[in-house]
Amino acid sequence: MSMPTLKRQWTVADLSDLPDDSNRYEVIDGELFVTPSPSWPHQTAVMELYTLLAAHVTAYELGDAFVAPADVVFSARRGVQPDLFVVPPFGGKRPTAFDQVKRLMLAVEIISPSTARADRVKKRFLYRDEGVPEYWIVDLDARAIERSTPTESRPEVIDERFIWAPEAGTNPLESTWVPTSRACSTDSVHISGSREGGGVRALTRSNRQMCNMVMMGAERRQRSFAHARLLTRRREI
Repeated sequence: MSMPTLKRQWTVADLSDLPDDSNRYEVIDGELFVTPSPSWPHQTAVMELYTLLAAHVTAYELGDAFVAPADVVFSARRGVQPDLFVVPPFGGKRPTAFDQVKRLMLAVEIISPSTARADRVKKRFLYRDEGVPEYWIVDLDARAIERSTPTESRPEVIDERFIWAPEAGTNPLESTWVPTSRACSTDSVHISGSREGGGVRALTRSNRQMCNMVMMGAERRQRSFAHARLLTRRREI
């Protein structure tokens, strides 16, 4: 008679027994998730988005933006390290240690093949259950952001300029940044004067269309230069 296999239930306290290596260790509802060190495009996307968010939350005193590694512990069986997250004031004061962080304003993960299940399933449920107002999954291959909120059953896919308004009555952050290749990215930022809240929503022309326009313009210029060189050679002959 075979004995049933007992699956270990991990706690946040167990993480202190794991090796201090380049991996990221997280516990979600008793399950251990191990993520290898990130790639160059992954970190590039993290820092680009951090630059936008940190400037905005600092300018309007909304809280503080951080990048991993940093522990966010919701309970003894829920401890994660989001790639990027925004912490609001707690009790009217800014936290001075990560163990004081009791809630998040925004959590962001840059998805990869090794983290797809954790990011799209486990963490989406976790952040929704913990009442995090917005959770973004950044998909570099699809050039899109998947935005989830506690009240929406399905994520909103954004591949255009976005607006982030974490609190009603505050100036939202508007940006043309979306995940894309470094060869044709548009990282301009606009802080709107609008006082209306509304989270993140898609606007106007997508980065993909803008990149196509840039590439088409470059090709036209190359053809023009080639034609000009040909005319010059003919005159010389």
